[in-house]
Amino acid sequence: MPLLACSANDPMSLPRSMNRAGNNAGGAAAGGKPSTGGSGSPGGLSGAPSSSGGMPGATGGAHTAGSPAGGAPGAAGTTSSAGSSGGGSGPVVCAKSTGMDPLIDDFEDSNIALKETDGRTGIWETFDDSSLTGVYSTRYPMGAGHQGVGWCTDVSGYAQWGANLVASMADPKCGYDASVYKGVCFWAKGKVTAGGPLIFAIGTNDTVPTTSGGKCKSATSCNSHYELKLSGDNALTDSYKQYCVEWSKLALPSIAMPKPLDPSGIVQVEWKFPAGAGVSTDGTICVDDITFMK
Repeated sequence: MPLLACSANDPMSLPRSMNRAGNNAGGAAAGGKPSTGGSGSPGGLSGAPSSSGGMPGATGGAHTAGSPAGGAPGAAGTTSSAGSSGGGSGPVVCAKSTGMDPLIDDFEDSNIALKETDGRTGIWETFDDSSLTGVYSTRYPMGAGHQGVGWCTDVSGYAQWGANLVASMADPKCGYDASVYKGVCFWAKGKVTAGGPLIFAIGTNDTVPTTSGGKCKSATSCNSHYELKLSGDNALTDSYKQYCVEWSKLALPSIAMPKPLDPSGIVQVEWKFPAGAGVSTDGTICVDDITFMK
């Protein structure tokens, strides 16, 4: 069943950047803003790659969007309650939503911080597999949005597991209780030329490793998040459309973890360009006006 709620005529026009943003220090990005990235930035993911080609394994590179190249590692997440499923003690929940303000970010402030409201103090990050041929055209929220500023980027050349655009829900990283909501809505446009299809995913305490603010310690299931492929009727188009995804529509790619998503410990909201079977990523995405769904 299509997830599309509405659409707007907004033809995509996004030139590719030739700078090697993320793995090398970048030059100036479009509009005079610095292109940024670099390895060693806050909260890099670790562990084995998921069988579905999801989040990075030990070779993956993590980058905080908009931060200086080679930034220092972020602080460890805080702990506010005892451990749940996923293994061991560690960061669990930083804050609980009251449901008063569902907006996660609309990018109108053109920075890497999520909207600071209702206990949310998170940041935007990009993750990739560090392929030498890989390129993000920008790692900074800028470009034509649904209503003003959005985050548009081209992603190409990542050949191992791919590359992701990630909203980490709290800083320091830990779970955020969004159980008052029933899902996430966002506006998006774009295309996937190779690799893919694009995946929308939610990382929870059960799936995010302790090193990145979750509770997962399993070598085989960490970083294999709750996901939905944006394909078929739900595929990206060259005009902005709103997608509303209920928690129940997101599923773990591994049948070894059939449990439903628990929204009381959300660590990451992400859009993934997967690679695999000898096919590198190649695509474009613009996202804007991301909110929780009442």
